[in-house]
Amino acid sequence: MPTAEILAIGSAAIIALSSILVRVGLNKSPSQFTAAVTFFSATIFIWLIVAATHQQIPTGTALYFFALRGLIDPGLAALLIFAAFRQLGVAITVPIIAASPLVSTALSAALLGEKITLAVALGTIMIVAGVAVLTFKRKESSVNKKYLLMALAGSVLIGIGTVATKHALNSQNLPAGGLAISFAAALIVHAAAILALRKWKELPSRMSTMVPFLAAGIITTIAFLMSYAAFSMGSISVIFPLLSTQPIFALMFAYILLRQQEKINLNVILGTLTI
Repeated sequence: MPTAEILAIGSAAIIALSSILVRVGLNKSPSQFTAAVTFFSATIFIWLIVAATHQQIPTGTALYFFALRGLIDPGLAALLIFAAFRQLGVAITVPIIAASPLVSTALSAALLGEKITLAVALGTIMIVAGVAVLTFKRKESSVNKKYLLMALAGSVLIGIGTVATKHALNSQNLPAGGLAISFAAALIVHAAAILALRKWKELPSRMSTMVPFLAAGIITTIAFLMSYAAFSMGSISVIFPLLSTQPIFALMFAYILLRQQEKINLNVILGTLTI
């Protein structure tokens, strides 16, 4: 069976690939509310897995915390991050998201009593330093601060959501069933936002424009399953920084697949390598 660390790094690579698919989809249908299509696909896929493999659904405290995770991330967080993807691109947005271990590490120490080793602390500091190089060293005209803040807010929500996940897994170690609850809660957030803001016209109406988002949902499900399994075996302070290696994979995929859309300059490379 793969170790927690291998699962975390594998999840990071798959999430990076999912980000590329989302970016491709946003080129055709440029609205953050297309996140609903991705997580509709993801929700259907995970519930099919749960039904086919007869996985148990969490109850009680675990149920509430898995649902909370979904409301926070990928509920609210995905809407912010999809908006950032559309304006900033994958090569910038994904490394900013990688700052989330700063939040999760601090909260896991304060709320879950996890010990922060020197190696973990230094690794977390390097991640934050990489984000600083990536964003604040760039020219003023090249980055829209509004979308930088959206990406950072999404990063904070991911960090908070991760702590909720670990608390849920500590209560009931049911990664697949818990993920099904999380994705269902996220889809409710997306549907509510679309209805409240009357944004249903921004959703893709043709299958050709939906395919990248639907495919991203399936891939995202696999990545989240791996990350939930990793969290069930290891501590947040170790696993989550490893998940934050996704910028390296995102940079590689963006260079290979999105060379025309993504601006990969020295700051992006230095910031990503630091992370």
